[in-house]
Amino acid sequence: MNKITKNRLITALSLIAIGGVLFFVFNNTNHVSDEELYNQYMETVNEAQQLFQMHKKVGSYYSNEQFAREEDVYQALDETFTDSGVDSLLSSVFKKVEGDLVYKQKYQQYLENLHSPGEGNITYYETVKNTLLNPGLPLIKEDDVAIYREDNKVYLAVEDASVAYYDDNSPNRNYLKRYGYPSGDRLSIEIIFVRHDNGLLKVSDYNVESSPPS
Repeated sequence: MNKITKNRLITALSLIAIGGVLFFVFNNTNHVSDEELYNQYMETVNEAQQLFQMHKKVGSYYSNEQFAREEDVYQALDETFTDSGVDSLLSSVFKKVEGDLVYKQKYQQYLENLHSPGEGNITYYETVKNTLLNPGLPLIKEDDVAIYREDNKVYLAVEDASVAYYDDNSPNRNYLKRYGYPSGDRLSIEIIFVRHDNGLLKVSDYNVESSPPS
């Protein structure tokens, strides 16, 4: 085999190998079923919502006793979010004070209001409604979800889906109203999943919009 033929053979084998990897990634992304993606959406929401729980106050600030450092959040969300997805979620909920994570101002304000209720105070629902912390997100039905695939990305979209919290006869009506819940809401959601190096689909970006009826 002469040198030119050998080089051509090596080049051809390299292209076949690269094509095989690209086919594997594309094929894997497209063969994740809609049901699996919906289940992953629910897992994503459940994991994100743990960031605003288990409140404690140290000095002047409220924080989450489970997540004192950025590393704690990255570790907890490593299998669900990309680094950029975690960054986005972190920056929406927390800020750093002397190296520790504490809630951002609107969450601080809400928690302070719980101990000094008054007219015009910000409510829980008002605080979280346009974030992954919105309590209506786990109520989204699989039929409300549209899924689009593009290369190594999967887009999960919900357009103006209706969620109901209570009606006039609901036993928890007064409790939910106390925390600012409307009787129902209309939610639009977009979550972008990307195929990560280890083969998992992870959240790289998201958007939540709440439009409760007036």
